[in-house]
Amino acid sequence: MSALRVFIEKVKVGSRSDDGLGERIKTVIIGVLVGVNLLIFLAIPTLVILPIFSQAEETSASTQVPRASQSSQSQQTLQRSTQAEQAPVGAGSVTGEVDSTKSYEINGSASSRIGIDVSDYQGVIDWQAVAKNGIEFAIVKVGARGYIGGTLIADRQFEANIEGARKAGLQVGVYFFSQSINEAEALEEADYVLAKLNGRALDYPVVYDFESVSDSEGRGNGLSAAQRSANAGVFCERIAAAGYTPMLYGNRHDMAYYDYTLLLDYDLWFAEYDSREPHATYPIDIWQFTSSGVINGIGTRVDLNVHFDTDTPRQLPGNIIIH
Repeated sequence: MSALRVFIEKVKVGSRSDDGLGERIKTVIIGVLVGVNLLIFLAIPTLVILPIFSQAEETSASTQVPRASQSSQSQQTLQRSTQAEQAPVGAGSVTGEVDSTKSYEINGSASSRIGIDVSDYQGVIDWQAVAKNGIEFAIVKVGARGYIGGTLIADRQFEANIEGARKAGLQVGVYFFSQSINEAEALEEADYVLAKLNGRALDYPVVYDFESVSDSEGRGNGLSAAQRSANAGVFCERIAAAGYTPMLYGNRHDMAYYDYTLLLDYDLWFAEYDSREPHATYPIDIWQFTSSGVINGIGTRVDLNVHFDTDTPRQLPGNIIIH
């Protein structure tokens, strides 16, 4: 900087002989000095901050790598979990959350069939794959009554399911999810089912499935036991008059609403999960033992059922041996 000052002084001396030229040179030199100082002013923070920023960036990157890795691992775990829920098991096997295949034995000989019940919730089903998985029967949803508006609603996969199951060699039955609040509606539901069946022969019953729903606005939630029994009774009578076998479905809570004579007069399909054997206090024909079955040909979890062979007398649970 001292050399520059000497140079400037010399320029000042010389400028006495030519003030105009001197002033121009002075202006140029001052501009250069200002520029140099500005560059130095800008360069120093950059030289100091840049390494710090680079180091911080490296530190940030190093801390983010494990997070990215963990995220990837979590995603892989989720994918594995999802695949485990949806992946079908090998042909010839049936698997549920609770237990493996259930079988029924009476007087020392096996007397049962394994089956599923399905609706449009299961989507498109590969029935040939289902049959190869050892499934022997299917109970197919025909439709339902809306639990708020009361509209009759067809199951979107009914035709495909009943025809597909039949072609695959499975025995078939049907069920209707009722929300009838009086006998007239229950009769309407029975006629609806009969119209959908259109004379089809069935191997398994036509099932009346009335359940309370979790929605507080459910139209059938507040029905008395007497009304539920009356609705179920007229539905079953209409189905029987058409030449089909009627059946009632429910768990212990649902069955508790029915007149006990109904439980003795009609076939029963009993739902109880997380149990090695059913604990009904009345004769049952089919036991739905899990809602978490995994079957080849079905992309979702599915209900699994064991049918206590109708060729044998209906037995109280105490006389049933479950394997």
